[in-house]
Amino acid sequence: MKKSDNTAVTTVMGGPGMVIGCPICCGDAVRPVRLRCNPAGSMAAEVAIDADGVHVDKTANLCKGGGMVTLDLRCANGHTFMWAFALTHGRTILATVTDPPRCPEKAIWAN
Repeated sequence: MKKSDNTAVTTVMGGPGMVIGCPICCGDAVRPVRLRCNPAGSMAAEVAIDADGVHVDKTANLCKGGGMVTLDLRCANGHTFMWAFALTHGRTILATVTDPPRCPEKAIWAN
């Protein structure tokens, strides 16, 4: 791994990658704790993957219009944040949300 402009750069699956940093404390020990998919179209359910398995929630607040994929993350200092990928008008928007609600404690994986 090499450092360039305060960003850690590494090789992942044969291509360049960047280490995820916590937007609250700038720590780089960040783990994914949940992946959620809220698809557009006729599938009226949210699918989530976390340390306990795969879950389908037909009562979740589904997004209007395009779909949304969210990745909930937790740093070693306990801060939580979420990356939200939303499809709207044919474009994908990426937003970072700090302190998302109901963030799981356990990471999806650990090394």
